[in-house]
Amino acid sequence: MSLDAPNRMLDAIYEAAVLPEIWPAVLHDLAEMVGGVGTILLTSDPRNLRWTCSEPVRQVFLDFLEGRWHERNPRMERLISKRHAGFIREIDMFTAEEMDIDPTFRDFLRPRGLGWAV
Repeated sequence: MSLDAPNRMLDAIYEAAVLPEIWPAVLHDLAEMVGGVGTILLTSDPRNLRWTCSEPVRQVFLDFLEGRWHERNPRMERLISKRHAGFIREIDMFTAEEMDIDPTFRDFLRPRGLGWAV
């Protein structure tokens, strides 16, 4: 990764905030930058779930929504309770033991090679 890659990524994020159609490509580049599989960006309120993602995780996220996993996923509740304005890792919200027994991690994410996120 070049020294100016974080600056280029920041510029791309600001650009995507104005041109939402480029979010999937920006999220793909972000995942590649950190050696990830893909990136999902979502916002939620009690009535709406809005999202976009990088192409490699699109079907997985569609399966997540179709299976209504988002309705029983403890990650959002824990994230909100942290009241943290910025990135936070799942290992900062859950113990390894909690992740091992939670159905979202155990039955959906981990079988797909996922479940370690920021």
